[in-house]
Amino acid sequence: EVAVDLPGTRDLVVVPAVTPLPDIDISGGWFGAGGEHARSYAVGDVADATIRDYRRGDDLRRVHWPSTARLGELMVRREERPMQASATLVIDNRTLAHRGSGPGSTLEAAVTAAASVGAHLIERGYQVRLLTSAGLHEQPGTEQWQSLLRELAVMPLTTKSSWPSDLEMQPDGLVIGFFAAAGAEHQAWAATLASASAMALAVLVDAGADSGRWLTENGWTGVHWRSGTSLAEAWQDLGR
Repeated sequence: EVAVDLPGTRDLVVVPAVTPLPDIDISGGWFGAGGEHARSYAVGDVADATIRDYRRGDDLRRVHWPSTARLGELMVRREERPMQASATLVIDNRTLAHRGSGPGSTLEAAVTAAASVGAHLIERGYQVRLLTSAGLHEQPGTEQWQSLLRELAVMPLTTKSSWPSDLEMQPDGLVIGFFAAAGAEHQAWAATLASASAMALAVLVDAGADSGRWLTENGWTGVHWRSGTSLAEAWQDLGR
């Protein structure tokens, strides 16, 4: 054992613990990326379905000359875009929505659950972002896992009483919420989130038996999870 004094200081961020989770049926959330749509034609060959209008800067080697001649305007072969998946993790970080303080609080339990689910989805190809009462937080594509864990580690409780009303959700994305309580005041934004998603799932953390009623009435599927019990089993129940 050696003690060494080093100059300067460094911040150390202690990130949430991540629990391995089983695969469940959450096929919702996949969409085609890139925003390019092939033209459709009443006549023509198969190649016509994979071309689009020429855009300034396109490689001229991608020009599709038969279609260009037939249509009278420059057309190029459309690049294939891989399928991508989107998931939004929702954490209610308002003080009024949680109980307790420190490691035993419902917020800490919600953060742990969100970290585990987020890591699970990222490993399976999902583009994950975080939604709190402060709004949407995008995660960098190359370091999603690390970025998400760091953001969850420093996410504070807030005294806000409401959620942002101008939510812009990715159409057909997957939404997973982590709530310690859900009541009538959640109804408006719960319905907004569910209607904008392919699938809306909720993990109710140490919540009362009737806390999920307002969510299920607005298109959510929920499961109750008691902190200290198996998150993997609760996740599997959510898949059922």
